[in-house]
Amino acid sequence: MAQEGAHVRVVPLPEHLDTYDKKLLDYSLADKIRSLRALIHYNRKIWKVAEDCEVDGIWARGTRGVLQVGLSAWWSQTPLVWDIGVEHHPRGVVWMLHGLSLFLSDKVVTQGEEQPAIVCGHILSTICSSRFQAIHPGLAGTRITKLRKATLQANDGKKQLITVASIHPRKNQMMTLQAFARVCRDHPSAQLSLVGPVKNQEYFRTLRDFVQRNRLSDRVHFLGWRDDVPSLLAKSDALVLSSHREGVPHVVREAMFAEVPVIATAVGGVPEAVRDGETGFLVPPDGVDQLGECIDYLLSHPEEQEQMGKRGFQLAQQRFSREAWLSEYREVLSNLSRNGRR
Repeated sequence: MAQEGAHVRVVPLPEHLDTYDKKLLDYSLADKIRSLRALIHYNRKIWKVAEDCEVDGIWARGTRGVLQVGLSAWWSQTPLVWDIGVEHHPRGVVWMLHGLSLFLSDKVVTQGEEQPAIVCGHILSTICSSRFQAIHPGLAGTRITKLRKATLQANDGKKQLITVASIHPRKNQMMTLQAFARVCRDHPSAQLSLVGPVKNQEYFRTLRDFVQRNRLSDRVHFLGWRDDVPSLLAKSDALVLSSHREGVPHVVREAMFAEVPVIATAVGGVPEAVRDGETGFLVPPDGVDQLGECIDYLLSHPEEQEQMGKRGFQLAQQRFSREAWLSEYREVLSNLSRNGRR
């Protein structure tokens, strides 16, 4: 990093702030007070680093990231970039937290054009429209090369579906399993692989119970974390993603570079990546029947499946390169550096 002109200063996150997938109000008042004290102390450290290093801006990922460093940006009058990532719909306390994050931020980077309204609501996103900028995430050239090489591998001829996502209710793998169970009636040789680490054990048990109850144990495979996703994608007839919430999923872009059609729920920035009927299919978040019909169609029409994959690759080349992403992000940061905090 030093050879590239970058200097790294690590400010460890306090234990009280280092939580994952925890609701705002599910711990005691004493813990809340300790967390608030830790937050203030942590921001003082960030403020000191920002002054020592004379930084031009502070970048934060997600609402949680903004809330963890927003005070230091405000105190030091340093421009703050909020990279939204994937967030909850604005309801109750979540809506207030999104509003606070928007207030603290000078620029909000989204993965898709529809995300501002999804995350902050139509009113706030309209009032603060000048702060939002959509930048489609890009893949690194080395990763694209691996995906392209994988497409040269011979397919074993089996009807193979794949979903790549952490095992978590937000990813809604249950919808995929329900649709697949219906598809199996007409495609007795079809197989489904679920790739991704288990983030919620209870949900994982629910998925396994469904597989066992429906006698799908020899058809559905939980593969866990895998390093050979490009190879697994190349052997698949389609990527299925039935999430409740998404930005523009990394695996959707990978599937497009691997010439694999995508069947996904029309949430977040997914419709900006998947062209319905051209590079794959989009279905409603609760559309189990529609998902099953789309899977059945692709498995029954291999020539159309191949054409969708090729069209997806052409679109990915235009929209999802790392170079284009870096160029747009560089412009955002340069403008903040020149103009300072609003």
